[in-house]
Amino acid sequence: MKIITIEEHYRSANVSKKMDEINATTNPEQKQTNKAGLEMAKNFLSSTDDIEDVGERRIKFMDEAGIDILSTLNLVNF
Repeated sequence: MKIITIEEHYRSANVSKKMDEINATTNPEQKQTNKAGLEMAKNFLSSTDDIEDVGERRIKFMDEAGIDILSTLNLVNF
């Protein structure tokens, strides 16, 4: 039986940096929400770098979990 993930997330450091710059002037409350989301992710990831990886480490984690197919990545902005 194949295991297919239907929801994987990643965080782009470049997108997050730009969003923080925008939020600093237009929506300061959102910056705090984003920071809280990143803190929450630390509970589930061995490193916050893991959510930015879409290469070899991601494939290694998928192999270790027995995941055969990844349908899509979804950008998380926090």
